[in-house]
Order: sequence, then structure tokens, then C-alpha cells
Amino acid sequence: MKRTIFPALFLVIAIAIFSTVSGCSLLPGTSPEKQPLSAVPQNTNIEKTPMVKNEPLSPPPAVSGAVSEAQYLPYSESLANTLIGKSPVALFFHASWCPTCRLENEIITANISDLPKGTVILKVDYDQETSLKQKYGITMQSIVVVLDSTGKEVGRIGDFKTITPLKNLIDTSFPQ
Repeated sequence: MKRTIFPALFLVIAIAIFSTVSGCSLLPGTSPEKQPLSAVPQNTNIEKTPMVKNEPLSPPPAVSGAVSEAQYLPYSESLANTLIGKSPVALFFHASWCPTCRLENEIITANISDLPKGTVILKVDYDQETSLKQKYGITMQSIVVVLDSTGKEVGRIGDFKTITPLKNLIDTSFPQ
């Protein structure tokens, strides 16, 4: 009896440690910050449309050149290739099952107009875009990578509670 309890207990402890370290919880509706999603500033209407695994994202609008307002769009390789070199581009590695990602998604959505004009944040599906994760050395979700005009990383940020750290990173990466 003792031999079967020890491995099970070890597994439970290992899972608890991993979920704490990775910034995600296995319990629905919880996060390491103990901050409910309702703590996000509610100055705009936010549509809560959870991403469903294997469900294709709606195609983004056609982009022919630099954009004037900051935008938050679903990632596609062709869109990224069109935008890089024309606008400040950031990749948000998001997982639908990650509470930190959901909070950051709401922060970006609610405050997109606070970001520098022309900025485009592309929401990357963390579970699907494995080659993109490898390219930028992404080992965990909820990371935003800011790219230069050639597509190389100039900075990254994760686990932000307000839009200010992301705005500051973009401002310093692309001074006007």
C-alpha cells in the first residue's frame, strides 16, 4: 500500500510545482496573482470570445502598408511578413487554457489605443505555432516579443498587469 501512495503523492506535488512555476493553474478560474479578470480596467467593451483549440481564426483585414492606429490581430505568417518593416510588430504567444494569457489578452484589448500609433500586436496560438516558438526561443506562453524592421527580436515582456510595461518596451524599441 505504501509503495502505491508515494508515487501518486510525488506526482501531485510535481504537478502543483510545475503549474505554479509556469504561471498557470490547473484549476479553472484561478491564477497565481489571485487577481480576477474583472480587475482589468473596464473602460471599453470587451468581447469575451475564447479561442477553441483547432478552430481557425477569422482572417484578418487586408493590410497594404503601414497602419495608422494600433491594432490587435490574429497571427498569420503572411500578415506578419506584410507588416514587418512597415509597422512596429509584436507577437503575443497566447494559450487559451492559460489564466495569465487571458488577463494579458484583456489588458491588450482594453488598452490597444494607448499603444503607439502604427503598432500591430499579432496574437499567436502558443499550442499551434511550434516553429515560431522555436525561432524566438519561446518556452512558455504569455510572452510578447517585439520585432524590429527585419523581424529580429528587440525585446520581450511577460506577466504584465497593466499596458504600461508593453507600451514602454514598444516606445523604446521604436522611438518616434
